[in-house]
Amino acid sequence: MRWLTALVLLGLAVPAVADELRPGYLELTQKSERLWVVKLKAPIKGGMAANATPVLPPSCTLSAPRRVVSEGSLISRWQAVCTGPLVGAKVGLLGLDKTVSDALARIAPLGRPVQAARLTVTAPLTQVAARADSLQVAQTYFILGIEHIVAGYDH
Repeated sequence: MRWLTALVLLGLAVPAVADELRPGYLELTQKSERLWVVKLKAPIKGGMAANATPVLPPSCTLSAPRRVVSEGSLISRWQAVCTGPLVGAKVGLLGLDKTVSDALARIAPLGRPVQAARLTVTAPLTQVAARADSLQVAQTYFILGIEHIVAGYDH
């Protein structure tokens, strides 16, 4: 009788569902002194795909975007020609206030360490540093992971 009760309870069990961490992803990669490739992977769920657009300094001109939908995200790519350096400038995403997701920003200047930052509704821009802190990338992802574990409704 116990095995029958266990079997019935097992059949009634509902699988655990974890929340899906789907932040946006903004990547700026410098290809030459003036040329940058800008990539935005914006999740469709949560409204980021329809609302978020890259913010670059006025010295940069973005080409028309190339877009593709892949695995629940809209992936957009631009080329940016910048007549001035990005060091000291603010970059990020416009429209995060209309979404339910944060974004990770990755800035890869030529010949210098990669920088990473978390973009949020209250801080949608980040300043490009002249020298990236060697622990900056790890710290950004560590804080994001801790906040997800503590604040996630499935934890």
